[in-house]
Amino acid sequence: VAVEAAMVDFANQHKDIIEAENQAKAKVAELDAAIRAQSIMAYSLSKDKAVCPGVSIAVGHSYNYDPVAAFTFAKANEALGLVVPESLDAKKFDKLCASDFRPDFVEVEDKPVVKIDKDLGKAFARGNGDG
Repeated sequence: VAVEAAMVDFANQHKDIIEAENQAKAKVAELDAAIRAQSIMAYSLSKDKAVCPGVSIAVGHSYNYDPVAAFTFAKANEALGLVVPESLDAKKFDKLCASDFRPDFVEVEDKPVVKIDKDLGKAFARGNGDG
């Protein structure tokens, strides 16, 4: 009870600082979302993974396929070990899809992910030849 009372007292004494912190966190989240959206747009237009100093794109992939076709493929190619008792081992099938042996019925979808350096100031300094 004493700890809870102390926490409430602290929050009341420092409510302006706490509110400023919450506003700053909200602004950071807003700017982060804007950087990510603009970076994805820039990548989609240029395919350049180095968007700007401190911001880059990593491209993962997802595999879209008809589960029935995949299971039929797996049963026909049992030596690949893609079947667990009467079902498709999706993890193994996705690994196969990532290889040179991807079945023709599988569509690959790129999934770009924005990576932002923790310290953009240093990244911009490096990018401008200042650091």
